[in-house]
Amino acid sequence: MSFDVFISYATQDKQVADAACATLEKSGIRCWVAPRDLRPGEEYGAGIAKAIDGCKALVLIFSSSANASAQIRREVERAVSRGAAILPIRIEDILPTDSLSYFVGSVHWMDAITPPLEDHLQHLAEVLKTLPFDSPAEKQWRSGATDDEKIVPRARDSARSFSRNGATITAFLLLLVVASGFGLVWKLSREQSPTTLQLSEANLLKSLEPFVNADNRLNQASEYPKAKLHRALVIAPVARVAVRTGGWSTQELAAERNIERCSQYFNEACAVVGADDIIYLPRADEGWPLKDAPRVHYSGIFNPERIPSLRESELLRPDIAAYATVAGPKSAAFHALGILVLKTNEPDQRSAEVSALAECNANPARSPATLDGPCYLYAVGNQVVLPLRLTMPMTVAAPK
Repeated sequence: MSFDVFISYATQDKQVADAACATLEKSGIRCWVAPRDLRPGEEYGAGIAKAIDGCKALVLIFSSSANASAQIRREVERAVSRGAAILPIRIEDILPTDSLSYFVGSVHWMDAITPPLEDHLQHLAEVLKTLPFDSPAEKQWRSGATDDEKIVPRARDSARSFSRNGATITAFLLLLVVASGFGLVWKLSREQSPTTLQLSEANLLKSLEPFVNADNRLNQASEYPKAKLHRALVIAPVARVAVRTGGWSTQELAAERNIERCSQYFNEACAVVGADDIIYLPRADEGWPLKDAPRVHYSGIFNPERIPSLRESELLRPDIAAYATVAGPKSAAFHALGILVLKTNEPDQRSAEVSALAECNANPARSPATLDGPCYLYAVGNQVVLPLRLTMPMTVAAPK
């Protein structure tokens, strides 16, 4: 899959980068962001370089942390050398270092220092939509010689070269026929290779071995086959952890909700490893294809249909159906396991957020045996804020 934009950011600014990614993708702009889009087993540096080479623009989340990052400088330098557009968005009131300024000093900067951040990110999306999104190769092709000037002389030269020696042509054609025969045999052998295995503890252990840490691999091989139908097993490739679920109405729903669970919990794109009694074999040197989780990235108005991970019975709760219509201070907190706590009719907005997070974090379903980790603020009023990955209240406490 090709991408429009590479998002460059320091680790300390991950929440802003995730929010930018969510806003841009909601606007139809395809983003590459680490670690979400790294392929299973892919070396980090090689993955970054390949992604930058394939993107048409680089969005730099500029802060003091990014300013001090040698990795950020390398990413920007590579993007400039490949002819990609550079769009820095400044989230702190500082100037770039001399080494970074060398690459971005002459481009237009966008300031996102004053809140709300969402308005600046929406403006960024509008700016990106105006770009032609031509790759460097496409730019060179359009600005250089015509098709005839580029291709025909080389073709003529090649023809003259072959025509000088008839024996060379014959040998070349013979070699081509032989190579084509081998290629056909290789292609047929690949097409006949199995793409799935029957579920068993041994097969699951073997499939997960290069991609999942030892403890998790042993646990999944033992416990996943016991999960109720319909079930699904997914993998977080960067975290090197597999996550199982069971007891869903359909195989497709089990896989979809488990991808959402994995993506939210580990904050990366995940892949389906197995469904019901089938194990999908990973692609050679690539692992399993990564799946998107649109509900995890949703940042619009509260809508029960856009809530990730929840079971069908949970989505039928009366408080979820009525939440959007309730007036007054209210908030929602969420955990990837499918926990959604709603608080309405609270004394003030911050109290609603504090109460929702506290009750969610106290849920006994969160345990090391399943998925622990913190709950995140899902909604402030009717505005969904899950992509911001806030584990604390968003509303500032009123002065005493």
